[in-house]
Amino acid sequence: MNDRNVALAVLAESDTADWKRITARVADYTMGLNNKAFKNWEFATVINGLIALGEPRQFAAARRIVDLGVALQNSEGQLAFGLNIVQGDPGNAVERWTGAKTITGTLHSSSYGPGTLFFHRHSGDPRYIEAARRQYEYVKTVRRTRDGAFVHREETTELWVDTVYFTAPFLAQYGAVTGNADPADEAVRQVRLHAERLCDSRTGLFRHIWCETPDSFPQSTFWARGQGWITASLVDVYEALPQGHAGRAEMAALFERMLAGLVPLQDASGFWHNVVDDPRAALESSGTSLFAYSIRKALDLRMISGEGYAAAARRGFKAVLQAVQDDGAVGMTSLPPGGPNARFGSAPYGQGAFLLAASRFV
Repeated sequence: MNDRNVALAVLAESDTADWKRITARVADYTMGLNNKAFKNWEFATVINGLIALGEPRQFAAARRIVDLGVALQNSEGQLAFGLNIVQGDPGNAVERWTGAKTITGTLHSSSYGPGTLFFHRHSGDPRYIEAARRQYEYVKTVRRTRDGAFVHREETTELWVDTVYFTAPFLAQYGAVTGNADPADEAVRQVRLHAERLCDSRTGLFRHIWCETPDSFPQSTFWARGQGWITASLVDVYEALPQGHAGRAEMAALFERMLAGLVPLQDASGFWHNVVDDPRAALESSGTSLFAYSIRKALDLRMISGEGYAAAARRGFKAVLQAVQDDGAVGMTSLPPGGPNARFGSAPYGQGAFLLAASRFV
């Protein structure tokens, strides 16, 4: 190895050590968050990110959140806090998009499903598989569009990109754990149905919200975290599906189609913008973290290949490292409900998204 290569190797090792220190700071801050704040879906990526890091203390913290979700599973089978009520407030886009000051989510509780299944596999405690079974039975009762897609909220018949992340990975993983083909097939079907309504044929990117009646887009922008919900769902579903399942090729094709539209929009800073095709929109960390996680994981799974993808993922992760504050909070995160004109700060799902990305780089 020549002197230049030795220097580069030392630099890379130094980078990795620094990344580990920052990740530990983020994990410590995240484990200190109040997970009893009645924001169940916001802690889904926290559970998944802590598990992905794989340290015993982080496992224990994730298990405490899952245990609370199981303890509070309601009579319908919904994990965590049951129906998730999203409150509007002055300037909040919920009211602007929906005409209501609150919205009642349908499938937010399924976002705790992957963590519940993980601790079933990890511990063998029958509480977890029973909780997952009850959540799955609830999912089957949720109202759908005419063509069978899960609606996002009770008040009207809408598809949101969020629902894909909340449901599809859980269904695919539940199928893998139980050996039942139906949930895995349903996961693929839900991805496909949401793509048919939300995926833009020109760019391969996903719009935020589609309404069945009238046939319209109440929120039609290419919102960064919304794209991230989809990319993370695609790789997680792909991983959970059995070898030879036709849905794996479908997930891979949809993922590469998205990347063709998404990667060229990465900012020179390494971030993506909150509305990914609007260079005037603010740079945003939670979507960038989810892209870094998804692309790197897809490469690791050999779902895709290409040095250009690897470089984009690495640039994205290096960018979000700069958003980490001294106390471990990840800033530059668009706050609920996201989309254009969102307020920015830090949030549990932004912490979890960072930890998911870090799990692939540190």
